[in-house]
Amino acid sequence: MSRAIFQSGDRLFGPGTDDPDRDVTIMLLRRQPLSCRRLAVLLVLTLVGSTVTAAGVEYRLTDPALEVVPIDSSPRESFLSMRADAAGRLFVGGREAIFVYEPDDTSTSGGLGKRQEIFRFPADSWVYDLEIRGNDLYAMTNRALYLLPGAVTKRNGVQAKRLIWGHPDYHPHQCFHGLAWGPDGYLYLSLGDMLVFYGDFRRPDHWGHWTFFCQPKGTKVPYTGVGGVLRCRPDGSDLQVVARGTRNSCGLVFDSRWNLFTHDNDHEGLPLDYVPGRLLHVTPGADFGWPRGWMPTKTPDRADLLRTMVKDMGRGVPVGQTYYDEPGLPERYRGNLLLARWGRRAVTRYVVRRHGATFQATEHVLLEGLDTARPVGVAVGRGGNVFVTLAYMAHNEGSPVYRSDLLMIRRKDPAGRRRFR
Repeated sequence: MSRAIFQSGDRLFGPGTDDPDRDVTIMLLRRQPLSCRRLAVLLVLTLVGSTVTAAGVEYRLTDPALEVVPIDSSPRESFLSMRADAAGRLFVGGREAIFVYEPDDTSTSGGLGKRQEIFRFPADSWVYDLEIRGNDLYAMTNRALYLLPGAVTKRNGVQAKRLIWGHPDYHPHQCFHGLAWGPDGYLYLSLGDMLVFYGDFRRPDHWGHWTFFCQPKGTKVPYTGVGGVLRCRPDGSDLQVVARGTRNSCGLVFDSRWNLFTHDNDHEGLPLDYVPGRLLHVTPGADFGWPRGWMPTKTPDRADLLRTMVKDMGRGVPVGQTYYDEPGLPERYRGNLLLARWGRRAVTRYVVRRHGATFQATEHVLLEGLDTARPVGVAVGRGGNVFVTLAYMAHNEGSPVYRSDLLMIRRKDPAGRRRFR
């Protein structure tokens, strides 16, 4: 039987490392010369059959002070988004369904109980983000924003009310995406460019025109532009444009001082035409330049282009995004932005610093996916721990059914952990 092995520091780990009763290969190589260590690694990998298998561990942390706790795995539900509440519940959105993991102090899976289904949308709906207001749950699918009254605690008979919809149905990747509550009581929404297919991109130049349907019933809001950030009241009324000019903004998050951040990606599949992904500080009225300009380094004659917070993100495809300001992890994580980067196969964190009226950031890798393991969601939950959803995908697909994992990242030293109360 083949078995997964990966190296962390001077040890090789496989499934069951923390359980001495399970069959696991562990080799201590600290005192061996480098050439011997490499040879030993090759021998072990040959013996166990493969470096990484679908049944084994396909990710690694970069910080030795942290550890990963597997919470759940599914071959078909395709976990994507997450949101935690103040009671310690974790809500997870997938390809069609929304699940909840209730607190369970007897559980060995990070203090969370088994997966419970709350609601299931039609096929290919893709629950890109979730938000909570009181006892109500909000779900952003690729086609609409929904309100699920009472769904935070209700487990039977949950209904979904459609609040906002109407954008063109181009692709499940270019659609509605992120949710975040603002200091004004409005719900902020991110969306991608619905007409990204238009043009030959030697001179990309297009605007979309469509009508959003929102609340109260019968309200129509005309829209002109590409991707951007919108906001509405909790009942889906008073839909407004906050910022424009993004290609495919997904994650959306406020920091502790109510600064709003998102990210964006260009044609990462076109090697000659792509530009690096962008981490963006969103302010009211901002236009981030897509498709009539993108980055100052590409078009230095454009003095109107807004600068990204990070210059060297490389090929992007960031999906989930969150902000960490909890005491659960070491102090160096406080005030960091966290991104789940599908294309980079990593969860990256960004140390944010002021730069005039905006911000700059420095990137660090927190979790690396191996082989086909691609982080797609990241959230902060009970005990100040970080939760991650992994999609196992060999390549890009329109609306895939992928094997997925739900993980929790916490301090390795139990003495340093924060108890959830």
